[in-house]
Amino acid sequence: MLIESFHVGKRGRRRYCSLHRPTTRLVRSTGVVLCYPLGHEYFRSHRLYVKLADQLAKLGFPVMRFDYLGTGDSEGDAGHPRLEGWLVDIAETAEELVRSEQVSNVALGGLRLGGFLAQLAAERVPSARTLILWDTIADGDHYLAELSGLHDRMSRDLERFPRPRNECADAELLGMNYGSAFRDDLCKASVPSSTPLEDIIVINPDMKPGDRRPNVRVHEYAGGGDYGWQDSGRIEEVIVDPVSIRQVATAMNTVHA
Repeated sequence: MLIESFHVGKRGRRRYCSLHRPTTRLVRSTGVVLCYPLGHEYFRSHRLYVKLADQLAKLGFPVMRFDYLGTGDSEGDAGHPRLEGWLVDIAETAEELVRSEQVSNVALGGLRLGGFLAQLAAERVPSARTLILWDTIADGDHYLAELSGLHDRMSRDLERFPRPRNECADAELLGMNYGSAFRDDLCKASVPSSTPLEDIIVINPDMKPGDRRPNVRVHEYAGGGDYGWQDSGRIEEVIVDPVSIRQVATAMNTVHA
């Protein structure tokens, strides 16, 4: 496969993207947009995303990874993120993938908050047909509570620091400034009950009957293990999970045969 990195968008709103192009004879009519989680979860899963994108590209799927505005190597204000802006980022990245690779359908997916954002953005992407939900959070309020608890445990970890730490800014959680407006956005966000999607691929499923949608096929896989999201001792641990990568690749190969 061939990886090409570049910026797209207007000055001040340019997103950093990495496109994994297939070098196989078979190139699918479906492209994949991978949406990252935030903060320490971004760093823990970055290598995992690269490996997943490589594997999907080997199967003929063009894959786009990208950084939201104000994060990673994209432009924008890191101190004042807004949920609406990041949903626009996902939709515009999908449009760029359709335009540049001439695909007719798009699969959106991600890990943790990345999967949640993919669900929220799906209705903004006319070509979206598939969701990949990997250890996806259930709702923004619970997610922020989890981060707050982990932040508190880490700051009081005397094996990490010689004394408890309390000098972080009010909006900071585990080294990232979430901002009050973004927190409010996230707590109010809810996944639409109706969708034009055809397939949902779920890794580490925790789906209740009410989560399922009419006329949407759900493909569930057990995944490769526990990532220890609430374990302060694993907060810097890079995730290596070839089992889940194979499961996503297998499901995509089946769904888009």
